[in-house]
This record gives sequence, structure tokens and C-alpha cells, in this order.
Amino acid sequence: MSTEYLARSNPRQSLQEHLTSVGDISFKIAHTTSPENQPFCLLAKLIGLGHDIGKYSHGFQERLQNPRIKVGHSFEGFLVLKKIIEHKISAIDNPERKKIAGAILIHFIEPQISASILGHHSGLVDWVDWEKK
Repeated sequence: MSTEYLARSNPRQSLQEHLTSVGDISFKIAHTTSPENQPFCLLAKLIGLGHDIGKYSHGFQERLQNPRIKVGHSFEGFLVLKKIIEHKISAIDNPERKKIAGAILIHFIEPQISASILGHHSGLVDWVDWEKK
């Protein structure tokens, strides 16, 4: 018997449906704003696909039945995506490419993913306004 994981209980929506939908929407928005930048569009899709991946836990599923249970999902989702990317980078055979991919992860991808996933409920940082302060 398989367990159906939910993104929300009211209205009921499967987590797989929710993540796929947000990933597709994120890709479309990124493609609309920057159609020539395929890496940006794919990163947007990855963030959309992973933003609620932390809901794949028994604790979060119990929270949907009992709102008094306090279980997070954003930080867990960030850690899962980070591990997936690190695993992909570790599989790169070319040492120079692996070094470049690692630097890109640390300096660009990880901050974007962490800001997007960790802040998707609490509010995103306005980096344009932040730089003015």
C-alpha cells in the first residue's frame, strides 16, 4: 500500500501535483523574463519542484490533520535539494568541470535556492532594495 502525500488538505492536493505545477509555472515565468537564459529557467524549475519537498515527511502529513502540531518543511526541502545538486556534481568526471560546478553551487545556486525555498512562506528578500541600503 502506498502513502499519498499531500501538499494541503483543504482543498486536497497531492504533493506531487503541487510540486510539478509550481515547477512548470516557475519555468514559464523564468522563460518569459529571460528566454535565452536556459540555466536560469532550469534553476527556476528546480526551485519550483523542490520548494515544498520537505512536506514528504510523516510529521508534516500529521500536521495537515492537526494544525497544533508544529513541523516545518522549508529547511528540510532546502537540504534535500542541496544534497541532490551535490550528488550530481560529485558524479562529474572532469576535475576542472567539477571544480567550476562546485564554485557555481556555492556562489550562485545555493544562495538562490536557499533564499527562494527558505523564504517562500516567510517572505523573500528584495535584493534590489537590499543593495541600496
